[in-house]
This record gives sequence, C-alpha cells and structure tokens, in this order.
Amino acid sequence: VCMYVCVWVCLICMRAQPLIYPSTKEEILARRLAAQDRHRATEEQLLAQRQAVIREGERASVRQQLDLEAKDRESLRKAKEAAVAKVIDGLNEVEVSPTPQSPAQVAAPAAVVPPPRSTKSTPVATAAAPVRAGGKIEVKFTPRQFKTPLREQHAQQEEEWLAKQSEARQAVQRAKERQPGDIEADPLWLCDRGKEFFKQENYQSAINAFTEAVTIDPNCAPAYSNRGACHLKMGDPQACAADCLKALTLLQPPCDANARSRLLAHTRRGTALALVEDFVEAAAEFRTALALDPENAELKGCLADALRRGNFDSGQS
Repeated sequence: VCMYVCVWVCLICMRAQPLIYPSTKEEILARRLAAQDRHRATEEQLLAQRQAVIREGERASVRQQLDLEAKDRESLRKAKEAAVAKVIDGLNEVEVSPTPQSPAQVAAPAAVVPPPRSTKSTPVATAAAPVRAGGKIEVKFTPRQFKTPLREQHAQQEEEWLAKQSEARQAVQRAKERQPGDIEADPLWLCDRGKEFFKQENYQSAINAFTEAVTIDPNCAPAYSNRGACHLKMGDPQACAADCLKALTLLQPPCDANARSRLLAHTRRGTALALVEDFVEAAAEFRTALALDPENAELKGCLADALRRGNFDSGQS
C-alpha cells in the first residue's frame, strides 16, 4: 500500500511541475551558444581588467621615474646655487688692504707734477746716415733634370720616373756584363734594329727584335709599344692592345719626359680597340691622347669616328 501511495504522489508531482530544461535540439543548442557567449564576455572582461592593471603599473613606474629625475635636477640645482653662493661669500670677505707706507712718505708733501711739455720742438739738425755699401747676392737654384719650372710640374712623379730610368740603365749594364762583347745583349740596340725592320715593313723580324729586348729588360716600355705597332700592322689588334697596355703601365708616373711615349701608346691602343669594335674604350684612349696633343687633327677625327660608331651600335642594340 505504501509503495502505491509513493508512486501516486510522484505522478501527481510530475504533472503539477513540468521539467525546467528544454527538450528540443534547437533549444539545447541555443542554450549552449548563450553559455559560450557569457563565458567569452567574462573572459574579455577579465582580460580588459588585467590590461588596465598592467597599464596602470606602467604609468606608475613612468611617474616614479619622472619624480626621481625631477628630484635629481632639483638637488643638482641646489648644489650649484650653494656653490655659487659660497664663492660670492668668499669674494665679499676678501678685503683689499692698502699698501703700507713709511713715516717719511706720510710726512712728505705731495710732489708737484710739472706741466707737460709741448710736443712741438725746434728741429735739430742731424747728420745724414751713411750710405750702405754695395754687395753681391748669390742666388742658387735647385738642380733639375727637366727644363720646365718647378711650379708647373710634379717633382715627386719626375723623381720616380728618373729612378725607373736609372734602374733600366743598370739592367742594360748588367746584361752587357753577363755577355761582354755581344752587342745583341743590348736591349737598346735591339730596339733600334726593330725600328729598322719596321721601316722596311719586315714586321715579323721587328716583333722578334722587340721581344728579345723585353726579354732582356722587362721594363723597356718603348719595346712593348713598338711591338704593339707591329702587331697592329700584322692584323692582330688584341696583341697590340695588350702590349700598349703593358707599356702604359710602365710609363708611370706620367710626366713630360714620357709624354710622347704615352701619346703613341694611347693612340695605338685606341686604334686596336676600334678594330675589335670596342668603341667606348677606343674613345677613352683617343681622349687621353688628345689631352697630350690637343692640336692633333688626326686624333680628333679618330675620336669623332669612334663616338659616332659607338652611338650607332648602342642605338642598334
């Protein structure tokens, strides 16, 4: 009987108070989303509070640092004012004591100062100063190898060039000493022979002579330049450009003594570069040659031709 009564009471309660939670899937999903939104809002609120606390701490630290700097400036200002005040007080305490005088100086009356004399005085006849005896002044000039004024030249470059020439002469002398009595061991004689072969249009023999000269004396710049001219006549502009470049390397530092040799080397190298259609470098060589000989009409024509052909080729490319 008791069991039936309990069951009946439970049924009555269930009918009287329905379930609180929804029973459909849509309602359960909506409740879950609402709970997630509430949780997200709570997290954002907590994050904002934490960030506000952090910012407040940073502001406090900045204010504290500013206060410390202000205190330091104030203490420094006070120290400076105290130092200035101390110096001023010390200056006020110093008294300038008068110079002590003897009793005689105190009792003696003040000396009477005579009136100033007139600046206009009677001219006094003076004896004429003796004439200085004549003398001889000797002017000595620094000995120079070059005839041009020192102000128009570069002494350091000229000295370097003279030193190179001295070394070349010593090399020739050593070559002669190694083979005494053999004239073919003289690079200067070989250069002369090469020039003679060149005039006879025997270019291969000239090349052999100049090659032998640079073998004996590797610093013989004219032999390289003249051999380049022979290569140019033989139809080998690459070898000519290389020999002329070697000659220009040896013809340093530039000075009046090697101006003629540099002019020939630049002209020959520019001609060789123009033959291989390197007109930009050829124009540069002709410009340098014109700087050494501005009145050379042939060089002006070569430069104009190189510039014209160089611009034409660049326009085509």
